[in-house]
Amino acid sequence: MVALIKNIFLDILYLYKNFLHWNISKLIIFLWSIILWFLAMVPLVLIIFLYWYFVDLNIKDLSFQVISNSLWVDWIVNILLYFSKFIFVVAYLYGYILLIHFTLEYLKGKKLKYLSNYYWNIWRMRKYISITFFNALVLLIPVVLFIILVFLLALFVWFEDSKNLIIQSSTDGENNYFTIIILILFLASSLILAYLFYRICFVYFIFIEDVRNNQKAIEYIKKSFSLTKSWKSLSRFVLILLILSPFVLVLKFSWGYLENETSTLNNYLIVKDITVEEEEYLKTTAQYTYYQGLILKYSDLSETELKSLSIKNDVFFILFSIFNFILIYGVFTMILASFYKRELLK
Repeated sequence: MVALIKNIFLDILYLYKNFLHWNISKLIIFLWSIILWFLAMVPLVLIIFLYWYFVDLNIKDLSFQVISNSLWVDWIVNILLYFSKFIFVVAYLYGYILLIHFTLEYLKGKKLKYLSNYYWNIWRMRKYISITFFNALVLLIPVVLFIILVFLLALFVWFEDSKNLIIQSSTDGENNYFTIIILILFLASSLILAYLFYRICFVYFIFIEDVRNNQKAIEYIKKSFSLTKSWKSLSRFVLILLILSPFVLVLKFSWGYLENETSTLNNYLIVKDITVEEEEYLKTTAQYTYYQGLILKYSDLSETELKSLSIKNDVFFILFSIFNFILIYGVFTMILASFYKRELLK
């Protein structure tokens, strides 16, 4: 185990030894993912703007509802917006495939040429979509199971409640049996989901290393399950994650804080000048509490102070994003690749 951890950290150091190549490769992949998403989005964007034009949608109202996470526009626009997010995720995840490719080449002691990745390999794209579809089905198992069990439990409670047989929570505030069972089911489903994620998280590494490119998508899933069946390997993987967790938590907390400060201030700048009619409408929605919080937090600041704070937040957010991209992004992929090569394939 000590040797495995040592080799993984040496592999991470190899990334920083090839700092320039590593970051140029990541930048090309990132830009390519944006271009792919843009090309796929062009028809959808045209449909959305044509719809906005013909129904005369109020863009200001739309922007306010977006930042408050409560879109009220009709179901057609909602479907188009969510589909655009889905396209972005698909394009971004294919960029992850390209990241895996040049990371595995690093472990062979090679540097993949900047433009030699699977950027426009149609076969790889089609196979990637098929694998991702099967991965999603696997991960949906515990989610669907949890929903079914909660539904059945709710039916049972409803029938039993009609007979006055349900034991309610006690006066000292303890959870009733129903809440406890729901919590147990949720925790069990989460553990199953995490375990299944471990079983399939190496499927893309297997896919990239398949030189012959002649296997069905489901075969990659089966091979990933075969490689990860050892409980010993699972325990080692969990231990590695625990060792890394303090660093991850610090980064997540820092990122979350900066993102929250930036978004809340931007939201305030959008809603601070709303009309009396718009405020009256807000009072009838669940977003009014959020709106009041923004007013309490920023209303005492002058325009100059707000502008200065906004610039400072944006600068910190941009600097942290750059820091994250050039120093952190791609490290976890190397950890997975190193574990795959040095533990699962040994």
